[in-house]
Amino acid sequence: VINLDLPPAERWTVLTKEKAPQIRDMIAEIKAFAGAFGNGSIIAAVDKYLAPLADTLPYPFADEVKGIAKATNIPLGEVVLFNIFYEVFSFCTSIVAQDPTGKLFHARNLDFGLFLGWDIKNETWALTEKLRPIVVNLDWQRGGKTVFKSVNFAGYVGLLTAIKPQTFTYTMN
Repeated sequence: VINLDLPPAERWTVLTKEKAPQIRDMIAEIKAFAGAFGNGSIIAAVDKYLAPLADTLPYPFADEVKGIAKATNIPLGEVVLFNIFYEVFSFCTSIVAQDPTGKLFHARNLDFGLFLGWDIKNETWALTEKLRPIVVNLDWQRGGKTVFKSVNFAGYVGLLTAIKPQTFTYTMN
């Protein structure tokens, strides 16, 4: 549950504390990939240049990202990196279909991490394997009632896939 009645800096605390080791593993994989470029200078710049980007995020995202960094003890720049990484390395697909009775179906894959290091042992993309343990189904509530539901990565403050029952579905590709 993400309680929208809580201050933004506290909304993700319970979930991200629980998933902190897996989030750290996933960020380490991103850093290992990025570190292969520029002799490690990209990684050195993450905390210096990405942490201040948190202050440029619109409300409530800046406070949510800062709250995640605090709850997980992960440097703010690394949490920002995770939250903007989707914009650079995502190749997701969504499908919306309707059956003959008019019932709608909304499906999608989460190819976040595609092309980021082939894992020969598991025959899959390395980052994808690090993301699996942090996939969560969230119930976003206000006043103790569900406002919408989403499939997220723990610690990712945006919405990739969401549904407001009987109203709409949403996908960001």
